[in-house]
Amino acid sequence: MKADFKAAVARAGHPEWELPDDAGKYNDVPESTGFFKSNGTYVTEKGKFFLTWYSNKLLNHGDQILDEANKAFLGCKVKLAIKVNFITPQSTVPFIFCQMISL
Repeated sequence: MKADFKAAVARAGHPEWELPDDAGKYNDVPESTGFFKSNGTYVTEKGKFFLTWYSNKLLNHGDQILDEANKAFLGCKVKLAIKVNFITPQSTVPFIFCQMISL
């Protein structure tokens, strides 16, 4: 994933950008992190780029999982459904704060 991110930022003209190192840990609240606090890194060009890149990675991963499920059940008389869970927005942040993984 790191190599993919480095390739993406290079294509975007910012080879100096690294993955965020200020997003906090699993149980941190947004305001205790540099990335998610009010006017944190997420509002910068670099932060917005990362959030878009990471969101697209998650969407692509979901597509891959559904493709594999379709292959596994090909020819079966079943209906596939998917449920996507999400974490509700925390009080004062203008986005959904969810688990960030260590990359």
